[in-house]
Amino acid sequence: MNVLRVELIREIGNVKEYKITYQEDNVVTAKVVGKTFNYDEEEIKNIPETVLNFAENWILGEL
Repeated sequence: MNVLRVELIREIGNVKEYKITYQEDNVVTAKVVGKTFNYDEEEIKNIPETVLNFAENWILGEL
């Protein structure tokens, strides 16, 4: 079973920082400006693209 958790860590101006946890052992931090997501390439190498797409849609309220 895949587990995904999305938490808003902080919001400064128009920049929001989220902690995305996938299967409890893969954690990535996403900085969001508007609809643009920025990730550390090393953090996302173990997370499937479909999981990141789902998290992005969840954050943007498009689900």
